[in-house]
Amino acid sequence: PIWNRQIQQRSQEACEALDLLQILHLGDPVQNMTGEKFDFSQFKNRLNMNMACMSGHSFGGATVVQTLIEDKRFKCGIALDSWLDPIHRDLYKEEIDQPLLFINSYTFQYPKNVSNMMKFVKPPNERGISECSCLTIRESIHEHYFDLPFVIPRFGKANIESKVVHDLTMDLYHSFLRRFLIKDPVYKDHIPNLDGGGEASKHIIFGSNVEWKKDDN
Repeated sequence: PIWNRQIQQRSQEACEALDLLQILHLGDPVQNMTGEKFDFSQFKNRLNMNMACMSGHSFGGATVVQTLIEDKRFKCGIALDSWLDPIHRDLYKEEIDQPLLFINSYTFQYPKNVSNMMKFVKPPNERGISECSCLTIRESIHEHYFDLPFVIPRFGKANIESKVVHDLTMDLYHSFLRRFLIKDPVYKDHIPNLDGGGEASKHIIFGSNVEWKKDDN
């Protein structure tokens, strides 16, 4: 199907972007399509190639999953309200080695999509921390996970304010990346909004609000 070809192309483009950054980091010349003079050598040894993260929304969320499986140079991923239909069913048999966080809206998800998502979710360890987890922000909508509601407020109309969703999402990004990408020791232990617990935001569901069934296909 065309969606699967598109997601493979998007994943390839993400990997090629990382290839380009590696070239810049090594100080090697690259072709400048604008034709203007630019000193690319200023990037030599300036990039941390061990801290690449992949993130995307909707179709981009599926691209995150595809790319993490195909390119281990990406150290972790965050998928926003993912639409996973474009992923080939054989890929669900693969295990994602890198930490991955699914953040979902309250209204967009449906049983098949959540079932596919849960194939990648891992149970928490003895400290209550999972390297691959799924969260849902109550009453949020698909449009809350990009900037349109702040440009045209009517597109963010819901039973929760766009800023509340934005702030919660940024808090989750911050905690997840500090823990798994930067490996900040302050974030190695239990974090309520990320791991659950009595101090977690009332707007967060740990898992999904959608009733789904395990699908082994």
